[in-house]
Amino acid sequence: MDNLYTQNLDFEESLNLAMKSILPKTRKIRPIRSGRLSLTVEWHFQDTNEPFFLNEMSDGTVRMLCWATILHSPVLPSLLVIDEPELGLHVAWMPILAEWIKQAAQKTQVIITTHSPDLLDHFTDRLENVSYFHSTDQNHFSIKPLSREILEPKLTQGWELGDLYRVGDPILGGWPW
Repeated sequence: MDNLYTQNLDFEESLNLAMKSILPKTRKIRPIRSGRLSLTVEWHFQDTNEPFFLNEMSDGTVRMLCWATILHSPVLPSLLVIDEPELGLHVAWMPILAEWIKQAAQKTQVIITTHSPDLLDHFTDRLENVSYFHSTDQNHFSIKPLSREILEPKLTQGWELGDLYRVGDPILGGWPW
């Protein structure tokens, strides 16, 4: 984070705005070198002069800071693979995380895996980018893209991807194994 702050002034603003979207009273997040190989992160909020530190924040909040740092980075790898990014996060943050993932996907290839219907709901608008594991015999699986044509009747009824996953719809492959 410190290197990104130092090398790209826009990153600091981008990260602070990202964190304001989950904690609106965020004023500023500031990395401070606290030794040759150590970094301390101060989190400043409105209405208080004393900063908070990462050990004083919830695990989910720290995880969102990590996702914001990665997904808003001005220097992204050519492929970003994320396994279950929703773990430990408040369900209210799923639309924010999904939006961050979509924004990063405009700059690089992003692959995520999830068992979260709450996160999956927020990719209903991107069916062409969603694939699922398809099985014919429960021993052999292949990855298949979702078909808007097949899902359209359910989508027009108001179903979202997460809803279909919750009920184990075979079109989506929502199996627990």
